[in-house]
Amino acid sequence: MPDAYVRGGTATTIRDYIKGAENLTSRRRLEVALPKKFGRFKYNCGGDGFSWQAEFQQAVAQDNDGTQSVTPTSVDRYRQAFLDYQGGLDHDRITKREMLKNAKPSDAQIVDVLGGMTDKLLRDLEDHFCSSFYNDGGATTTRPSGTRTWAAYTQTFQNAATTPTARTANAADPLAYPSDTYAGLSTIVANIAGSWTSGDYRTGTGTSSYDFWSPIIIRGLSTYFSSTGTWPANCVEAIKLGTMLNLRQKPADGGALDCYLMDATNMWFPLSNRLDAKERVVVSEAWNMPHYGMDQNQGVIMIDGVKCTWSYDVPTSEAYGINWKSVQFRSMQPTLFQLDKKSPEWISRERSLICIADYLGQWKFRSPRDFTHIDIDYSN
Repeated sequence: MPDAYVRGGTATTIRDYIKGAENLTSRRRLEVALPKKFGRFKYNCGGDGFSWQAEFQQAVAQDNDGTQSVTPTSVDRYRQAFLDYQGGLDHDRITKREMLKNAKPSDAQIVDVLGGMTDKLLRDLEDHFCSSFYNDGGATTTRPSGTRTWAAYTQTFQNAATTPTARTANAADPLAYPSDTYAGLSTIVANIAGSWTSGDYRTGTGTSSYDFWSPIIIRGLSTYFSSTGTWPANCVEAIKLGTMLNLRQKPADGGALDCYLMDATNMWFPLSNRLDAKERVVVSEAWNMPHYGMDQNQGVIMIDGVKCTWSYDVPTSEAYGINWKSVQFRSMQPTLFQLDKKSPEWISRERSLICIADYLGQWKFRSPRDFTHIDIDYSN
């Protein structure tokens, strides 16, 4: 050792240990911050799951000059959606030996393991929860039903067809043909009723019942947008089309999409490279969230009035256009994340102090039709 540390065979100086520990585990996640900013968490929800009524059909309109007789018919307006509550938990334990070693804070104690146990457990649980926003509730039924529950498809709408026609996925088609189930209702167009009266699904018009439960799914690599069919060439046009088609359906409480949350590497980075700095905007107060990786000086890309950004848990090569007024997380508890009443609890047979934190609830999307999904994870 250098002479500064050992003199005459005796250690004279010890290492200076900095108290505490640096958190190097958290990622840039917006799936708690944004719903919280928009007031989309509802607490103390009970019941054996929950249902909501989806109004999908209008009354039949008829021309009448005031002299013709009318034979009124009843209107089948409603379908019922249903979801059960799901959840998740984190857990930790400290053995008796560890407790004794950390019982009396002293110069020898670098990290307060016991004191920071609950705070760190709740922080880790929030990260676990954020990823549930994209969970496929049909594939992983023990977690809340996220965006991937309604985002699946296998075919595309044939572009420029006289009427909407599904066919084997084709690179020339910018729109996918939904084929999923969410809250017990099919996302397939016209599954219950409805018709498209003129033009293809991209340009035409139809009845409200035709697509009341069908998301807008944009095929981001379609040659409809550019001859190369690549995301860097297509990104702006694909986002614009997704936003425009989303607005055909009146969203909850009015208003358009609030944002696109995108995969960072494959989608956000090429988009940010295509647009220069003058096409960005300063983050507004509602988006000023330093804890989640966004601050006052950071820009987001604004396209047709919709903010575009990225979040860590967005599935690879996917983006979701979100209308937060159409999203709600219904928590069964008075807080989003909650420690068990006895946590931390001494369990004698385990010779350990046990701590468990959980969330119990469910994501509710008013209808998949209020959202846009952009997909570039395919080969045709």
